[in-house]
Amino acid sequence: INMAQNLSFVKPYYVKTFQSGLKVVLIGVVPLYEKVDYINALRSTLQKVKTEVAPDLIILATSGGITYDPISGKQISLASKFNLGDTLVKQFSNEVDVFLFGNQAMVYTGVNKQGKVFSLPGGDGASVNQIDITLTRSDKKWKVSKVFIQNVKMESVSPDMELLSLMQGYEAYVERWLRTPVLRSEITVGFNKYMAILEDSLVTEIVNKAVIEFTKSQAGIWNIFNPNYEGFVKGDITRRDIYQLVGKTTTVKVLKLTGKEVKDIIKKSLEMVSFDGSKVLFSSTLINSPWLYDLFENIYYSVWLNNREIKKIEFAGKPLEDRDTLVVSVPSIRTYGQNPITSGTIISEIEIPVQRIVFDIVKSVIGGDILEHREDNNRTSEILLTYTVKPGDTLAQIAYRLGLAKSKEDLPVAIAELMALNPNIKDPNRIRPGWVFYYSKNYLNLIPPLKELFEIKKPGH
Repeated sequence: INMAQNLSFVKPYYVKTFQSGLKVVLIGVVPLYEKVDYINALRSTLQKVKTEVAPDLIILATSGGITYDPISGKQISLASKFNLGDTLVKQFSNEVDVFLFGNQAMVYTGVNKQGKVFSLPGGDGASVNQIDITLTRSDKKWKVSKVFIQNVKMESVSPDMELLSLMQGYEAYVERWLRTPVLRSEITVGFNKYMAILEDSLVTEIVNKAVIEFTKSQAGIWNIFNPNYEGFVKGDITRRDIYQLVGKTTTVKVLKLTGKEVKDIIKKSLEMVSFDGSKVLFSSTLINSPWLYDLFENIYYSVWLNNREIKKIEFAGKPLEDRDTLVVSVPSIRTYGQNPITSGTIISEIEIPVQRIVFDIVKSVIGGDILEHREDNNRTSEILLTYTVKPGDTLAQIAYRLGLAKSKEDLPVAIAELMALNPNIKDPNRIRPGWVFYYSKNYLNLIPPLKELFEIKKPGH
């Protein structure tokens, strides 16, 4: 209920009276889809409720989210026009006993020193928050004596058989609809969640470019893929294949980011990856949450995994400078919760599920009804290695020996990169035995082949 509307015949609250005489009031507030004075409207409603109902417990429910942790004050989300929870807590924490938030697919369960309860149940219907409140009667008044809140996974709850039976009646129809071909692929595209972190993937690229085009952004982040997705084979691509490109239901925010903020996001992701001298190690955080590693599209960049640095980064054919600004589409789910993106300024918030965006835009992205192109390889993961110059070595010999150049056409570029990585080389024709050079190789091109050699770090490592 939008309490700013002066609808006298509709009460913006619900009263539950128990046999013991205990009265609980539930008040609802919606986010600011219009410019309304909801604070004064709520204050007026609270005053009316206190006078006419005299409740013993007040619950305030909103579909809006929160930017700051209500207890610690730490920022846990990017500021959004839909995050009116912070203002509600600040204005009404003395009067309200329980705050129920929404609009964010993260779990939050908190009770402050005053016994006030704060709740966010998560997303996709995967869980709910169970709140247990004990009240005792003293001097003809009910007082809260004990409060407990916990998140309950729905998989542990027995389904309602009547509702389940009703839904099963639609299952055959939905399955037929999902099996309907909508595109055709001339190539087979495999997918692995860890390989998608190490190298560009057509699976993430299609979704990313669809969102970029839909939002009219310059670049985009997309990493909310389905970790169990295996890709699609040559032939028909069905609606199910398209739906499975997206791992979690999320909307989109369009941000203005500086070049420095883009680089900081990339470097933050690199903190979850390391190199032990022979293989890549992934942080245990990425086992269940691979979407915390942010993947950019329309920005061309290479990173060094072993020293967690950006080797080079370009946008529109030019080096991306710290002071540059870009319009970047970001999945909303990455702007709150665990390791959220909190930098940048929100330009717009697109309240449309990404699955629908992909369905609307995918043919434009792939250039018709047939998929026949590969990913653009806009990002690569490399390892910075060293080589000790031997007697008789020349830069050309070193470039060929290390696989940096495979032909005469490649050689000038390879030598230029070697000199850029090693500023002590003043003359490519004059190098000394014993000098130690840096050189860079794509991790997946290392010899011996290491394409499948990566591990998950155990917790505590």
